[in-house]
Amino acid sequence: MDDDTAYCIEVLVDTVEGNDDGGWSYSGSEAARKHDRLPPIVVENLNLDPDSLRISYEVLESELNNLLLEVKGAGDPAQQIEEKLPEFKERLYERELNEYVVAFPLNFDRRSSELLPESPQVGDVVFERLSRSDWEEQFIPDYDEDHDKYRRQRKLMDFVDKSPNELDNPWFTYWFTSYRARDEKYAVNHVVEQLEILLGMMNYSATFNRIQMLSHNSGPWPDRWGELREPFIYLLHEEDEFVGHYYSEDPTLREVDSPHSLQEELFETLLEWMPTFEEEHPLDGRLLNSIRAFQAAITEPSERESFFEFWRGIEILTLVEEGERMSEVVDRAAVMLGWEDSEIGRIRRNRAQNKRNSYVHEGAGLRLTTADRNLVKSLHESLIDLYIDKRGDWGYEEMKFALEQFTIDEAQIENLREDRNRELRLIDWFEEISEKN
Repeated sequence: MDDDTAYCIEVLVDTVEGNDDGGWSYSGSEAARKHDRLPPIVVENLNLDPDSLRISYEVLESELNNLLLEVKGAGDPAQQIEEKLPEFKERLYERELNEYVVAFPLNFDRRSSELLPESPQVGDVVFERLSRSDWEEQFIPDYDEDHDKYRRQRKLMDFVDKSPNELDNPWFTYWFTSYRARDEKYAVNHVVEQLEILLGMMNYSATFNRIQMLSHNSGPWPDRWGELREPFIYLLHEEDEFVGHYYSEDPTLREVDSPHSLQEELFETLLEWMPTFEEEHPLDGRLLNSIRAFQAAITEPSERESFFEFWRGIEILTLVEEGERMSEVVDRAAVMLGWEDSEIGRIRRNRAQNKRNSYVHEGAGLRLTTADRNLVKSLHESLIDLYIDKRGDWGYEEMKFALEQFTIDEAQIENLREDRNRELRLIDWFEEISEKN
């Protein structure tokens, strides 16, 4: 165990107190502040991975506090924790895995539902579509006032009454999935994370190669590419019983959304081309995080914030490492794009880079335009397209080489080929020397 982790454990042991009911607490504002800041450091440094455990961070932190109480008063609490860690992990894995069902409305127009697969999959989560009547019958609770779950139903209805969104909008599509986890919050969080990827792929398919233009639409938000956002609510069931509801941090109205009629065929084709991520490939982590950034960017009404979400997704995929110039980001992102006027392309790319640098280094006063945001969207799309096309064929080195060296100039291609042949001849010579020795 490293010294930083040991110090954090010692501080936490001093601040945690046992309750009469067998639980734990932190007394005082200073202890509470330490409790907010230090447990994430300890959890990560002790390799307590919530995903492999299928336990939410909140439950994991609570169990860690119980472990801290066990060693409170010991001469070297950090060493005691280290010795007890294997047994502690074993206890966590022994917790029962329960089947949770998460159901939700999606503001994707049911009149376009034939464009979607019946059971789209992302990773280990399969989403199943159901009719509005089945949604109402199976998932919206309808208990009598004397039912022991009525209080949970009342909390749900109070929330919906205050929301601008409907629980059973006649034009929405409705979905559910089941997931096994050791506590309900982990199940919901994991489903939401995978749904975020699915929505990103749907918005990518719906807006591919489309730019944003001046709009005459009225409303509180400027016109944007997609309104397809995270559901405003999730209903949780366990063993056919309503457990409760979780809601999105974005409470605003969801408008019914669907691909433009001229884009429907392309939408369907691109969505079918998307991977399910059942099998992991070397660059999948970057691709998934970049799709999340695309989803955040495409649904962000602020031009500035949308620009930087797209930029974040581009940075993830261009493989720029610490110490490399930031100009490498736009240069690598632009290699697959064709430009009618290469000089205008260069000017626009430089402008995007300068905008990013001005914001990071100077801050206030940055002005971004719709054209700036259109450019970074196009750059981001070209990279996602490349990653999906070469997923499973290329690893990190192949992808970086392609982004750094890509050219359609025949003379440059021949130079690259000659460089590789020269390296191969050197390797042959190395082999000859090795055999002689």
